[in-house]
Amino acid sequence: MRFLSLAALKLGFADLTTKRHSALLLSSAGKTYEPILLGKKALIDALPAALTGGKPLTDEQSVNPALPKDLDARVFAYFDELSEMRGAALAARSKKAAAIPPAVPPAAP
Repeated sequence: MRFLSLAALKLGFADLTTKRHSALLLSSAGKTYEPILLGKKALIDALPAALTGGKPLTDEQSVNPALPKDLDARVFAYFDELSEMRGAALAARSKKAAAIPPAVPPAAP
């Protein structure tokens, strides 16, 4: 496996900080990296459950009325706007490049 999922990392950090915590502290490297690993675990634990293997976002939306109902439409609209802005920027760049005359080589004596 090339990349670990957030769910796998969450499970691994939970195992490391409970069952294997004493083994982690047996080595000097484990003692050195313990605060860093605990910080990473806290960051992953703070993520929404939908990202770390919990309930899907649609189920969470039905329970939590504070979440917008049209979240997927908003995300797609955002990316559509980005695509349009990129297209306009490329068109402006090519128009500007077309306005610059090509360099003329000097005439031979």
